[in-house]
Amino acid sequence: MTTEPPQDPGTSLLALLAYVNLCSAEELMRRSAGETDLTERLPVGRVAADQLARYARLSEAIPGGVPGVLAAMQPVISPVDEFIRLTQPRVRGEAMVRLVAVTGMELEIVQRVADGLDEAAREVLALTPGTWRAMDYGSAGVLEGVTGMIHGLDELSNYSRRVLGEAAAAGQRLLVRDTGLRALAAGQTPSGGVDDPLARSIACLDDVLVATSARLAQLGLRS
Repeated sequence: MTTEPPQDPGTSLLALLAYVNLCSAEELMRRSAGETDLTERLPVGRVAADQLARYARLSEAIPGGVPGVLAAMQPVISPVDEFIRLTQPRVRGEAMVRLVAVTGMELEIVQRVADGLDEAAREVLALTPGTWRAMDYGSAGVLEGVTGMIHGLDELSNYSRRVLGEAAAAGQRLLVRDTGLRALAAGQTPSGGVDDPLARSIACLDDVLVATSARLAQLGLRS
């Protein structure tokens, strides 16, 4: 268990989602730069811009300016970077699966923990049209991948399971090392006789992953 001083739960969540959106925007911008078809570059660029704007909004709400943002992000950088490295997509269909999974997890987290945050944090974390554009764009890409690849359904289903498995591992690391995230997640799950905040927070993470898996299943992927 981490011995770091407790971090404000709202700040912890702002830092996590800001960093995730930054990384996602960077990945999409690299993908856009590699496209030669303008009809594909335009929507990718729009989604990347949306996620970069969300990163800016979330990070600007973290107290302390740039030093405050850097300090708040320190616990989340390594687990998120490891997740990205271990789930690096090989083809466009996999990139779209990861986009849907990451966006879906953000949707689930924000909806579940909103009641445990103050009004200012809830306002900043509120989902935007850009979040839904990312979900729609990714979902269309998954459907295209399932129907357009040889053995596409099996390949993308296997990849989606890997994404969710690595998300579970990264999420557990985050909950162990970040006291703010752990407190926030633990407060969303009834104790049911379990007094350990870490166990309750992991139960919340499991619920988020189950809901995200169900969202992927709606696109035809097999759990």
